[in-house]
Amino acid sequence: MAKIPIKMGEIGFKYGSQMLSLFVTGFWTKFERLTLTDWVFDNATSTYTSRVAIAGSETFGVEAEAMFRPFEWGDLAIAMTWQDPQYKNFKYTDNTGKQYDFSGNQLMRVPKLGLRVTPGVNLLDDRVRAEAVIEHYTKRYPDIANTQVLPAYTLVGLNIRGQVTDNIALGMNVTNLFNQMGLTEGNPRAGSFISGDLGAQYFLARPDFGRIVRLSAQVTF
Repeated sequence: MAKIPIKMGEIGFKYGSQMLSLFVTGFWTKFERLTLTDWVFDNATSTYTSRVAIAGSETFGVEAEAMFRPFEWGDLAIAMTWQDPQYKNFKYTDNTGKQYDFSGNQLMRVPKLGLRVTPGVNLLDDRVRAEAVIEHYTKRYPDIANTQVLPAYTLVGLNIRGQVTDNIALGMNVTNLFNQMGLTEGNPRAGSFISGDLGAQYFLARPDFGRIVRLSAQVTF
């Protein structure tokens, strides 16, 4: 088995006080000589055809987490990842002899920005905790050629927990409160190098789940 050279580096700092906790990390990763295989389903013959390419990738990015506590009854948590993930030295020739160069394209299925904001409040002498969870992701691509766009989207969730008595706690968790459509990846059978769904009015994709409501009760003895 061939070895894949991997180079990684990171640097960061952290800060803590009664009102603010902050962690920031800059990172860099580089992969070389990755073997990438593309399987495409042919509807006419009901068979798969394959394409193979050798390429690398390089990513620069920043991760940050912060907890802001301006009041005893309220706080704000923020988690963010920004990155610039690119393919490197991605050149290949397909089965017809046509040449492609995808160097510099954004890594498939990876958004450049992922952001999570969680404002929370503590009520009734901390017997009730309520949080809103807001997540945002920028656009991503289902194929290496970056021909098809999976749009940016924002999801909102809600978490509530109440201590009814010393022995009984009730909770409610709602994900994707507004039932938004968020596509995370396309149809791999249409091609991972160049999507065959480009320009199609309808196509297959994997979404985040729609609205889900969970109720819970905890009893201790």
